[in-house]
Amino acid sequence: MRGTSNPAIRNLLGPGSCLVLAGPAPSAVRGRAAVGRPVTKDDIVVRTGLSLATVVASGCLSGFFRWTALAWAALPVALGIALYLTLRPRPSAVLTLLYSAAEGVLLGGLTRAFEQDHPGIALHAVLGTAGVFAGMLVVFKTGRFRLQRTWARWTIATGLGLLALLLVELLVRVAFGVDPGLRGGGAAALAFSALSIAAACLSFLLTFDEIDRLLLSGAPCEWAWYLAFGLVLNLVWLYAELLWLAVRFR
Repeated sequence: MRGTSNPAIRNLLGPGSCLVLAGPAPSAVRGRAAVGRPVTKDDIVVRTGLSLATVVASGCLSGFFRWTALAWAALPVALGIALYLTLRPRPSAVLTLLYSAAEGVLLGGLTRAFEQDHPGIALHAVLGTAGVFAGMLVVFKTGRFRLQRTWARWTIATGLGLLALLLVELLVRVAFGVDPGLRGGGAAALAFSALSIAAACLSFLLTFDEIDRLLLSGAPCEWAWYLAFGLVLNLVWLYAELLWLAVRFR
């Protein structure tokens, strides 16, 4: 599979990038890999773990101290870093951890607001996210579901479309005070969440496939930070959607 709905991984591994893994490793990758040791699974696991720990720590602080204003300020920071690393792929521990901290502050404020009205809902979202992630990993490793090129294109287009809709909704809310209905409790909101969760699941499968290609290419170990950013982006997306869905069913 040559595509992924995760824009971070897709830009890193897609045509024209410095790490094209659809076939034998290009000379650029081999040359850079010769400078340092190749990336390993442990590199990706450790850096992803550090990034997730940053999300959790900043989220707990944000919720405990009620950093509502800071949570809103974290939104453009997280979005800006995500867009920057998507358009200009590069391994950066500083940007990855800063993105994780901003996402944690934002999700911490959001989670606390929901917890006040629906106690225990955050635990359900966390368990759901962990369960979906583990399930998609098992599906990928066992080869139970093989993704075709059309699925990859659908997932990429859907992910970009959902992001565009969310940005439009945010602008309409802020500028006109009107609720477009994507985050309400109607049928349109439920369909939006279901579509988002389905796209996130497929994105995990595609991302796992691209990580395997990166490992086989012998790319430099510093790119583990970029892969960690991509995985955290997926996990945050899934958690937020499951949190919204759990609120609607309450």
